[in-house]
Amino acid sequence: MNPRYPTLAACIARLRELGVRRPIYCGVGVATPADYPMVEESGGDGDFVGSTILKLYDQPVKLAETIGQFKASASR
Repeated sequence: MNPRYPTLAACIARLRELGVRRPIYCGVGVATPADYPMVEESGGDGDFVGSTILKLYDQPVKLAETIGQFKASASR
């Protein structure tokens, strides 16, 4: 974490100031369905979930429930 840009919104704003015009996808820190709105509110173009889902590979019912919760929380 950079103390000059302590929030996701600050990081994304800085990237835009530097001229980044491509989509910005956020992943680190997106671990729960509640994190999805944070990415959107911060100006992120998208997000992805990794280990939260991968850790459930051997629990298919819980995996399906968790994916459903993520899908329900996404406004895009």
